[in-house]
Amino acid sequence: RSGATQPKQMPIRHPDGNAFIERMFRTLKEEAVWPNEFDTFDQASEAIRAWMIDYNHERPHASLGERTPAEARAEAAQHKTAA
Repeated sequence: RSGATQPKQMPIRHPDGNAFIERMFRTLKEEAVWPNEFDTFDQASEAIRAWMIDYNHERPHASLGERTPAEARAEAAQHKTAA
């Protein structure tokens, strides 16, 4: 898939790796899971998928200079190919 994220191995017990994923999962649960009552797995899956699209493609992140993760990835790829 074009634009799909690639897994990145973090060093074992790397302090940043766990903190970033824990924060993302907390935000996911607070915004997409806990406020809703799902009757089926498919409903929950669709809500999570929609949240992830918004999180990665629509929502600017302060830690990325108010860019979306998709914009930051595109810029990093552009710099990588230019180098």
